[in-house]
Amino acid sequence: MEPRQIAFVGAGNMATAIIAGLVKAGYPADSIIATDPNSDSRVRLGETYGIFTSGDNALAVDDADVVVLAVKPQLMETVMGGLKDIDWSGKLVISIAAGISVARLNQLAGAELSVVRVMPNTPALVSKGMSGLFAAASVSDADRDFAGKLMQAVGEVCWVEKESGINAVIAAAGSAPAYFFRFMEAMQEEAVRQALMPRPHVCWFSSLLWALLKWWLPTRICHCLPCASRSLQKAVRQQKRCAYLMKITSLTPYLTP
Repeated sequence: MEPRQIAFVGAGNMATAIIAGLVKAGYPADSIIATDPNSDSRVRLGETYGIFTSGDNALAVDDADVVVLAVKPQLMETVMGGLKDIDWSGKLVISIAAGISVARLNQLAGAELSVVRVMPNTPALVSKGMSGLFAAASVSDADRDFAGKLMQAVGEVCWVEKESGINAVIAAAGSAPAYFFRFMEAMQEEAVRQALMPRPHVCWFSSLLWALLKWWLPTRICHCLPCASRSLQKAVRQQKRCAYLMKITSLTPYLTP
């Protein structure tokens, strides 16, 4: 990936995970800047990853080739309001804000942006994520390729052809890990409540369950897919749907109790 100047607007957990993945993969730290209103966070990011940091969104974005919008959806209007004087021409915009459409981003920017919407999931925090991506019609092939490689720094990627496919990605991969862990937690709590075994043993058995799922589910997943939602079937090709669900069950070494 040819280095470009990247500005992360917002430096929360997901932005930090992407930055960490990029730097670990050899992306030049001096080509990355991240903004955050919290001075302690900026110091931590700079010291940990060797990147530039700033409290000024407009200054960081103005000098960037690639802008990663990594703020909470409810803050997007306020953040974009502070960038109203930015010349967006020639800039690739990558948004990881759920629920903010390309049309809405263009409206907030007052310009037609070259936008790639990305929906990562929590396993990206340990570089084992599965991210869904959608590119607006204005995005060039080179920008599309760059966005894909950037997100590969924290896992695997899957492109969807229609923007509505991002909603299916949110349902299938964005939230799915939480359901697996909630199920395991419920099993553990009930086993302890019924005095079936002490908690350390319960956690160990849960780990074995994960290991079983990791082995068994990929052998069965394609037979289960006809039961999946129609929106998911339309959003992602067969092999990519398998990749989503197999990826969710491949995290045993990282996320088991």
